[in-house]
Amino acid sequence: DELASNSPAPGGGSIAALSASLSSGLASMVANLTFGKKKYEAVYEEMKEIAYQAQQLKQFFINVIDDDTDAFNVLMEQFKLPKKTEEEQKIRNEKIQDATKQATSIPFSVLSKIPESLKLTMVVVKKGNQSALSDGGVSSLMAKSAAYGAYYNVLINLKSITDEAFKNDLTTKANAIIEEVNNLTDEIQNYILQQLK
Repeated sequence: DELASNSPAPGGGSIAALSASLSSGLASMVANLTFGKKKYEAVYEEMKEIAYQAQQLKQFFINVIDDDTDAFNVLMEQFKLPKKTEEEQKIRNEKIQDATKQATSIPFSVLSKIPESLKLTMVVVKKGNQSALSDGGVSSLMAKSAAYGAYYNVLINLKSITDEAFKNDLTTKANAIIEEVNNLTDEIQNYILQQLK
């Protein structure tokens, strides 16, 4: 309800983190549905470890949902600072820049962890309980949505940042991560479609 209101936060950044948490949650679920099944005895330990790692990622992404909203609210507060004198304008601009960098680093942290999450999904899709193959597929789709959501939030915030070195560094890193996400999700989706057709 809060999301659907005219309040600008939570917004897309929080939803990207939520989508990532759902993706990791599904990866953990598939691993848990594999563990204990006689047919998959050979991968018990691997699935146990994946379930644990995916739970850790899920919790990280859940925490970021509110972090993203909080960072946006802090940024909005900086725009209310006084700007009558040159000194006030300078301080205000510096604080806006710092807050924008922080607001950018949060979706970037989501984006940067998604390949790790997708690699877990890849393993559960290929080695896990094949009855839950569609769940693994949904996990990869949620991860891709989350990645692009985070990526868009990084890019829109970078437009307001004047520190060129910061912008160039984050843009290069974000572009490389989104390419890796595309490659991982393509591989997962292709595998799943081959198995299901």
